[in-house]
Amino acid sequence: MAGVSVEILDSEQKKAIGDIKAYATRVEGKVHKVIATTVLNVHAHAVRNVVVDMGFLKGSIVPIVHVNGLSGEVGTNKEYAARIEFGFNPNTIGGGVDSLGRRFNQSGQPYLFPAAESQRNDHARRMKKATEL
Repeated sequence: MAGVSVEILDSEQKKAIGDIKAYATRVEGKVHKVIATTVLNVHAHAVRNVVVDMGFLKGSIVPIVHVNGLSGEVGTNKEYAARIEFGFNPNTIGGGVDSLGRRFNQSGQPYLFPAAESQRNDHARRMKKATEL
Protein backbone atom coordinates (compact mmCIF):
# COMPACT_ATOMS: atom_id res chain seq x y z
CA MET A 1 0.00 0.00 0.00
CA ALA A 2 2.30 2.71 -1.20
CA GLY A 3 1.70 6.18 0.18
CA VAL A 4 -0.78 5.11 2.86
CA SER A 5 -0.05 4.96 6.57
CA VAL A 6 -2.26 4.52 9.59
CA GLU A 7 -1.26 5.49 13.10
CA ILE A 8 -3.18 4.47 16.16
CA LEU A 9 -1.65 6.01 19.25
CA ASP A 10 -2.85 6.04 22.81
CA SER A 11 -2.28 9.06 25.02
CA GLU A 12 0.93 7.66 26.57
CA GLN A 13 2.48 7.08 23.14
CA LYS A 14 1.49 10.58 22.04
CA LYS A 15 3.05 12.03 25.20
CA ALA A 16 6.28 10.05 24.64
CA ILE A 17 6.50 11.24 21.04
CA GLY A 18 5.92 14.83 22.19
CA ASP A 19 8.60 14.50 24.87
CA ILE A 20 11.10 13.13 22.33
CA LYS A 21 10.40 15.99 19.91
CA ALA A 22 10.73 18.57 22.70
CA TYR A 23 14.05 17.04 23.81
CA ALA A 24 15.39 17.09 20.24
CA THR A 25 14.42 20.74 19.82
CA ARG A 26 15.93 21.71 23.17
CA VAL A 27 19.20 19.86 22.60
CA GLU A 28 19.82 20.74 18.94
CA GLY A 29 20.87 24.33 19.59
CA LYS A 30 23.12 23.28 22.46
CA VAL A 31 24.83 20.67 20.30
CA HIS A 32 25.40 23.23 17.54
CA LYS A 33 27.14 25.49 20.08
CA VAL A 34 29.32 22.64 21.32
CA ILE A 35 30.40 21.78 17.76
CA ALA A 36 31.16 25.42 16.93
CA THR A 37 33.10 25.89 20.17
CA THR A 38 35.20 22.79 19.56
CA VAL A 39 35.95 23.75 15.95
CA LEU A 40 37.03 27.25 16.99
CA ASN A 41 39.17 25.90 19.84
CA VAL A 42 40.91 23.39 17.54
CA HIS A 43 41.52 26.19 15.04
CA ALA A 44 43.01 28.49 17.69
CA HIS A 45 45.29 25.73 19.00
CA ALA A 46 46.47 24.78 15.48
CA VAL A 47 47.19 28.39 14.52
CA ARG A 48 49.03 28.99 17.80
CA ASN A 49 51.24 25.91 17.37
CA VAL A 50 51.95 25.64 13.65
CA VAL A 51 55.56 26.17 12.62
CA VAL A 52 55.89 29.56 10.94
CA ASP A 53 58.32 30.46 8.20
CA MET A 54 56.56 32.98 6.00
CA GLY A 55 53.13 32.57 7.64
CA PHE A 56 51.32 31.20 4.58
CA LEU A 57 50.42 27.90 6.24
CA LYS A 58 49.30 29.62 9.42
CA GLY A 59 47.10 31.99 7.45
CA SER A 60 45.55 29.15 5.48
CA ILE A 61 44.23 27.20 8.48
CA VAL A 62 40.48 27.70 8.54
CA PRO A 63 37.62 26.56 10.78
CA ILE A 64 34.43 25.37 9.09
CA VAL A 65 31.17 24.53 10.85
CA HIS A 66 28.95 22.72 8.37
CA VAL A 67 25.53 24.10 7.53
CA ASN A 68 23.68 21.46 9.56
CA GLY A 69 25.69 22.55 12.62
CA LEU A 70 26.34 18.94 13.56
CA SER A 71 29.87 18.68 12.21
CA GLY A 72 32.84 20.80 11.39
CA GLU A 73 36.45 20.69 10.36
CA VAL A 74 39.71 22.57 10.62
CA GLY A 75 42.14 22.34 7.77
CA THR A 76 44.24 24.02 5.13
CA ASN A 77 44.48 23.99 1.35
CA LYS A 78 48.28 24.19 1.27
CA GLU A 79 49.84 21.20 -0.50
CA TYR A 80 52.83 21.15 1.83
CA ALA A 81 50.70 21.04 4.99
CA ALA A 82 50.89 17.24 5.26
CA ARG A 83 54.67 17.43 4.93
CA ILE A 84 54.79 19.73 7.95
CA GLU A 85 52.31 17.65 9.98
CA PHE A 86 53.73 14.19 9.25
CA GLY A 87 57.26 14.85 8.07
CA PHE A 88 58.92 13.94 4.81
CA ASN A 89 61.43 11.15 5.02
CA PRO A 90 62.08 7.65 3.67
CA ASN A 91 59.33 6.25 5.92
CA THR A 92 56.55 8.52 4.62
CA ILE A 93 54.51 8.31 1.43
CA GLY A 94 56.78 9.29 -1.42
CA GLY A 95 59.83 8.04 0.45
CA GLY A 96 61.13 11.52 1.18
CA VAL A 97 61.69 12.31 -2.51
CA ASP A 98 59.95 15.39 -3.89
CA SER A 99 58.70 16.01 -7.44
CA LEU A 100 62.14 17.35 -8.46
CA GLY A 101 63.89 14.19 -7.26
CA ARG A 102 65.41 15.79 -4.17
CA ARG A 103 65.68 13.63 -1.06
CA PHE A 104 64.58 14.90 2.34
CA ASN A 105 64.68 13.60 5.87
CA GLN A 106 62.38 16.08 7.59
CA SER A 107 60.67 15.20 10.88
CA GLY A 108 57.03 16.06 11.29
CA GLN A 109 56.00 19.11 13.29
CA PRO A 110 52.38 18.25 14.08
CA TYR A 111 49.92 21.07 14.65
CA LEU A 112 46.49 19.78 13.55
CA PHE A 113 46.36 16.40 15.28
CA PRO A 114 47.59 17.81 18.62
CA ALA A 115 45.04 20.61 18.28
CA ALA A 116 42.21 18.10 17.82
CA GLU A 117 43.48 15.89 20.63
CA SER A 118 43.68 18.88 22.96
CA GLN A 119 39.90 19.28 22.65
CA ARG A 120 38.85 15.62 22.90
CA ASN A 121 38.00 15.54 26.63
CA ASP A 122 36.49 19.03 26.78
CA HIS A 123 34.34 18.28 23.73
CA ALA A 124 33.06 15.05 25.30
CA ARG A 125 32.29 16.86 28.56
CA ARG A 126 30.46 19.71 26.79
CA MET A 127 28.52 17.28 24.60
CA LYS A 128 27.47 15.20 27.61
CA LYS A 129 26.24 18.33 29.39
CA ALA A 130 24.40 19.56 26.28
CA THR A 131 22.51 16.30 25.87
CA GLU A 132 21.50 15.72 29.49
CA LEU A 133 17.80 15.20 30.08
